[in-house]
Amino acid sequence: MNPSMLVKAELRRSLWGVAAVSLALAMALSLGVGVSMTERAVRQGTARAGDDFDLLVGGQGSGVQLMLGAVYLRPQSLPLAPGSAVAAIKQQEGVAWAAPLTFGDRWNRSPLVGTTTDMATLGGKRALAEGRPFAARDEAVIGAGVPLRLGETFTPLHGQASVSRDEHAHVRYKAVGRLPRTGTPWDNAILVPIESVWEVHHALPDDGHGGHELPIGHIFQDQAMRDRLPGVSAVVVKPESIAAAYRLRSHWQTATVAAPEGKPVNMQGVFTGEVLTGLFATLGDMRDIMGYMAWAAQAVALCGVMLTGMMAVAVRRRMLGTLRALGAPRSYLVLCIWCVVSVGIALGALGGLLFGWGLAEGLSQVMFRQTGIVLSPRPTLVEGAFAAVSFALGSLCALLPACMVYRGAAGREE
Repeated sequence: MNPSMLVKAELRRSLWGVAAVSLALAMALSLGVGVSMTERAVRQGTARAGDDFDLLVGGQGSGVQLMLGAVYLRPQSLPLAPGSAVAAIKQQEGVAWAAPLTFGDRWNRSPLVGTTTDMATLGGKRALAEGRPFAARDEAVIGAGVPLRLGETFTPLHGQASVSRDEHAHVRYKAVGRLPRTGTPWDNAILVPIESVWEVHHALPDDGHGGHELPIGHIFQDQAMRDRLPGVSAVVVKPESIAAAYRLRSHWQTATVAAPEGKPVNMQGVFTGEVLTGLFATLGDMRDIMGYMAWAAQAVALCGVMLTGMMAVAVRRRMLGTLRALGAPRSYLVLCIWCVVSVGIALGALGGLLFGWGLAEGLSQVMFRQTGIVLSPRPTLVEGAFAAVSFALGSLCALLPACMVYRGAAGREE
């Protein structure tokens, strides 16, 4: 006898029950799949965002806050490093290039970053997507996602909080260049000369000999001004080699630089990769906890599958008895019941992969809107193995109602 006819008939008869079983399994599986894919995408996206930030130097404090502020442009209360530290870093052996960063203003939702042209071109290694680097204090280089066209002008707002509407009415910047798209928060940034940020906030010193008119970036080379420069939020340092990177980090971990008022400021140097490794370890712990929760939900769903199958067998006991009386062997009935339940489990495993992928894509979009980091979740063999194990366990659970049919048929024969 061909069991496929009975299986098809039973699937049509129990369509809503099979759909409920599949949905329960899919929802339970999607949690583990979504967490796994999102966690991996977050690792890749955040690591990519930190690729151009080998070493960060700033005032002594939290390395995590320094990285969040400098790399991911998250508003942070960072201790200022003396501006003279920038000149000292630029003169050190083993430094390919170094760029200061200052924060505090914005335009719409785009943070203004006071820096030098080295940050825009990565020390001359990166070409702009459009235009040219800024060459005057009223010029700006905009990120790929900033809604401005080259040649347009804009007035910055004071402060990083979106609730502030206090304009710097006496300042207008002109967009002269655009950064290439990177899929990082810097796609939404606006880079302006650091001298203009200091000047807007009345912090730029005057040497009495036209110091305000120094060419962009030359302020750190002027002997008369370097010791009187205002503070910077961070300094991005590109070492020439790995050995130079460790030597520079070791130096700035214990260095002290005098502020303009003569007060010594303790410094810190951090590798972005090391800070990310620590955050990834925490993220991995959270992933493990979510994974345990996913397996627990899967176990509950599988118990539901067994109970549903047992109830279905009990309801159809008379029909199964009739089939047995018509000559259907016990193995035939067992196979039919197992196939019906396994079809629901297979659909649940496939649905779990699709729902989990959709969940990961949704979380990625939320994170992109919040941070500007582009995440690309993709299923791998890890998620495939998770779904396969769930299907295998479900198929084993389907044997219980099938065994009930076998024992019931054997009892009637006796």
